[in-house]
Amino acid sequence: MSSEPKVKEVLLAELMLNTKLERYKIIPLIARWAHEIKNKEEFKNLPFDEQMDIAMRDVYSGKVSLEALAKLPPVVESLNTPNKKYPRKEIKDEKSKSK
Repeated sequence: MSSEPKVKEVLLAELMLNTKLERYKIIPLIARWAHEIKNKEEFKNLPFDEQMDIAMRDVYSGKVSLEALAKLPPVVESLNTPNKKYPRKEIKDEKSKSK
């Protein structure tokens, strides 16, 4: 059982090294695909690192096309996200202060 994750890691490393894709352009697409995976029911209970492995493997292997990923709408986080590190600062009304 302990050798299985190592095999996955080697295969992912090979995919990353042998790709013809531009590595700096592919990173946002992998992140976007990881967000899609996170929202799928069968992947919701997986840890974050496994979701990222799946996303990278799908993109590097060609299972998901780059054109399809580029057409996905951008991810917009809600202002009411409970897990935010820093709360939203209130906008100060400059006019009320000057009076």
